[in-house]
Amino acid sequence: MSQTDSPEDLSIHALLKRRDFVLFWGARVAATLGVQIQSVALGWQM
Repeated sequence: MSQTDSPEDLSIHALLKRRDFVLFWGARVAATLGVQIQSVALGWQM
């Protein structure tokens, strides 16, 4: 195991080096934004 793969290394910089984490985080942000936009649109329509 290399130094960056240790469980103790949980810095933001280390996490952003991991492609899977960045994709997961981006998908969460996009989904949250989509739900909020949809909620506003539905509230506007009623």
